Amino acid sequence: MRELGYLEGRDYGVEDRYADGDVSRLPVLAEELVRLKPDVIVAATTSGVLAVKQATANVPIVGVNLTDLVSSSPASLVGCSGAWCTSIS
Repeated sequence: MRELGYLEGRDYGVEDRYADGDVSRLPVLAEELVRLKPDVIVAATTSGVLAVKQATANVPIVGVNLTDLVSSSPASLVGCSGAWCTSIS
């Protein structure tokens, strides 16, 4: 980002949350992030994307390095109905 002229704190912010391997913490962490009113939420696991999807229908979600969402998630996530979703690997 710096190479493009963007500076953290001035042009964008990063809020990290980690479940430390305890997926039961993901809904609470997702809700914390949603309360911050971000422009986008990036989740690094399929479980994280599912937690964010449950917490908001208004914040775009980017999933990174996800497992197969079609076979491992509810049908509502596959179409991302009510939310903006995408993924990169």
